[in-house]
Amino acid sequence: MPRLKFCMILLWIVAVLFFLNSFASDPYVQISASFDDQRPKSKLHDILESSGPISPAFKPPYGDQTLGVFQRIWIITLETRQDRQDHMRALAEALNLSFTYHFARDPYHNATDRQTLEDVANFVLWERHQVEYKDPPITDTLTRLFPFEWSEDAQPGSIARLRPDDIQGADLWLLPDSDPRKPTIPSSFPRYILSSDENGHLDQTKGEKPPFVVWQDNALVEGIDTRLDPPITACWLSHYEVLRKIAESEDEGPQLIFEDDVDFEWDLQQRLYQILPKVPGWEVLFLGHCFSDGAMNPIVNGMPYLHQPSHIMCTHAYAITPSAARKLVRYLRSPLFAFSRPIDHVFNFIGDLEKYSIEPPVSIQVPKTLLGSDIGTADNAERMQYLVDGVFQRILRAKEMGGL
Repeated sequence: MPRLKFCMILLWIVAVLFFLNSFASDPYVQISASFDDQRPKSKLHDILESSGPISPAFKPPYGDQTLGVFQRIWIITLETRQDRQDHMRALAEALNLSFTYHFARDPYHNATDRQTLEDVANFVLWERHQVEYKDPPITDTLTRLFPFEWSEDAQPGSIARLRPDDIQGADLWLLPDSDPRKPTIPSSFPRYILSSDENGHLDQTKGEKPPFVVWQDNALVEGIDTRLDPPITACWLSHYEVLRKIAESEDEGPQLIFEDDVDFEWDLQQRLYQILPKVPGWEVLFLGHCFSDGAMNPIVNGMPYLHQPSHIMCTHAYAITPSAARKLVRYLRSPLFAFSRPIDHVFNFIGDLEKYSIEPPVSIQVPKTLLGSDIGTADNAERMQYLVDGVFQRILRAKEMGGL
């Protein structure tokens, strides 16, 4: 019996060895192995390998707390919106980021800000009045509103660092009434009056109407009676103040500006490592938008998601270099341009900026159903913008699963 068992084991070993030997001698298997091991790398392979996700030669100039590629990350938020600040702190904690907060102008809760925005509207009306501006009837598709020219210091290539005492153009409108440099408007000129009741509701029915928003080429679009209301003006001023800080700073590294209602891709840092080395000379990079024609333009440097838009809207997520901020501030404070339109439209009007956009966006605005809106009613659910793997999405999933 033991000898029979031994023979059966021996036969089983021989069968296994025979099977393995026949498999190794299979000509098709040998051809396949030889094909994989010995085929030389093609020229196409070398090209694609060199254009891979992250170039080995790329060394992030800054720390991970600012995504490695930015010197500072700004958050524009209202001081009263603690919920928004908590939202951004959660994103920062999730990715170990460090943010610098800038409190936006708030005409609803701050009397000084309300007075500033009233002054701005009246200076816009006064500037237009001096060039024989009148609100035209909306009859033509495009109606030229007023002759236009930039101020003397708003010239291409104006990238010298701004001094804190370099106050010109619309900067003067923002000075306190006690400052002798602040221009005066004749008392006989009809004024726009902005007031609020005890509940913070703004009343814009007194005095003159605020000025029209103008669009491309300082023209009025038929059927659109959009006025420079306090939220539009406050948004412009809040972004301008951050850009001014960048323009005055000695920092020479690019900086990222977020509004306080954003979400962004979990792997944003790795994506930026891939993108920025491919766009030398960039000045403005939109990580997000609510409209862009960029995808209709050619791709940049072989990057299928990088484009140069000619028209783009929304400023909830964009990066800017200090030299671009210095140029932009000089344009924005030109009296006939200042506060003339929503702040996101200025990037379509100023041609002296090398701007790029990422398509699809890597940062979007969180739907207003979750955070609300301080400016308008547009919702990303209506714009059909979604992230592949958003940080805020991960936070919500963790809460649903009881992990937070």
